[in-house]
Amino acid sequence: MRSEGQGSFWGMAVLAAAIVVASWIGASALRAVKRAGDQIAVTGSARMTVSSDFAVWRCSVGGSGATAAEATAALTRDRDRLATYLKESGVGADAVTSQPLYVNGVNQYDAQGRDTGRVLRWDANQMVEVRSADVGLVAGLAGGVEKLMLDGVRLSPMAPEYLYTKLDEARVALMSEATKDALARAEQIAGAAGGRIGPIRDARMGVIQVVAPNSTNVSDYGMYDTSTRDKDVVAVVKVSFAVR
Repeated sequence: MRSEGQGSFWGMAVLAAAIVVASWIGASALRAVKRAGDQIAVTGSARMTVSSDFAVWRCSVGGSGATAAEATAALTRDRDRLATYLKESGVGADAVTSQPLYVNGVNQYDAQGRDTGRVLRWDANQMVEVRSADVGLVAGLAGGVEKLMLDGVRLSPMAPEYLYTKLDEARVALMSEATKDALARAEQIAGAAGGRIGPIRDARMGVIQVVAPNSTNVSDYGMYDTSTRDKDVVAVVKVSFAVR
């Protein structure tokens, strides 16, 4: 049987061995960082909320008739009513453009799905586009268009697209903030291993993401949300720091 003194001796020996092993693991972690080319790579990010400063609104105007001429005439009448509405709303003529007119015949088919060679009617369509830095004006166009449609004007409006034209300026500011975030992360990691961060060895900025407020959606090719007037611009940068 072992005496109480012998038990204490072996307990102290095990404790001492554990301390030595723990110290060796900590030193190995620091050496591992050193062996990795004396540098550490981390990712930093930054986010900026911006308000759109440009808007685009598109609306398709349509007309139908027994002939191509009748369809075109019907479209022209409705397009003129839309033009009057835009002018009365304060949209300048220089902000409005119209795409080329498209006219096509709708063929008749029999019960077996065969083309009879007859044209049932002619359809005419044209896209009208409004581009303006007056974001509020463009955003308010939808309400009046609904009234025109209720009056029988053949329109197919699209949702406004809200854009931000100063992304280059935002990119510069965000890269600085993202780099600071990367530095803070690197210092935390190196400090835990007993090291210190040195100068930057390499920095690579990822694709800018323009997303809806508080959104976490990202894409390898970048995202550009146009559905919201306010949006977040997100930048990610990968930075390699020297480790001392």
